[in-house]
Amino acid sequence: DDHPPGSFRAGRFVKSGVTSTTRGCVRKCPWCLVPKYEGAFRTLPIVPGYIIQDNNLLAAPLLHLCEVFRMLKAQPKAAIFAGGIDVRFVDCVMAGLFQSIRVKAVFLAADTDEMLDPLEFAVSQLSFLGREKLRCYVLIGYGDDMPEKAEARLKRVWRIGCVPYAQLYQPADQRIRYSQKWRDLARTWSRPAAMRAELAP
Repeated sequence: DDHPPGSFRAGRFVKSGVTSTTRGCVRKCPWCLVPKYEGAFRTLPIVPGYIIQDNNLLAAPLLHLCEVFRMLKAQPKAAIFAGGIDVRFVDCVMAGLFQSIRVKAVFLAADTDEMLDPLEFAVSQLSFLGREKLRCYVLIGYGDDMPEKAEARLKRVWRIGCVPYAQLYQPADQRIRYSQKWRDLARTWSRPAAMRAELAP
């Protein structure tokens, strides 16, 4: 095998079209296993694909990002940014990169209340995509989170202009048995039709 550890091989364990251009993450969020399992953030040789699975793509140097978006522009299908874009890196330069290609979906991430203001700014920069293309992973159930607090966070993500996708926290070393209230909340806020019904006047 001539692929070094930590490299990406297209088609290995993932469906056709999936690619990763970086490994690791520059953040150290206490609920996330990426730094532990993938190590320090680093760029990889760019393998063509249209589904970008990077954990923190926008942490990469601008030159690498320009090469990634150049590759995406040449793909036959519109890009899907599935890994969860770190909203703290979204500015007018990053928005220009997204505007330069065809995009099917961008998954942002807002895991705490403190991330809601940066999310709002990021969505303002990416507003040309519209709500249906702007999705947002929202961690719920971590630490001292409560269902009412989590629901308020999910509703604000919707008001900001994203389709929220609730992710009920589960640690790697055990399985938390959540109450029915938590499970119902997670189910409602991971299905767009259920969200719209919940938000209907």
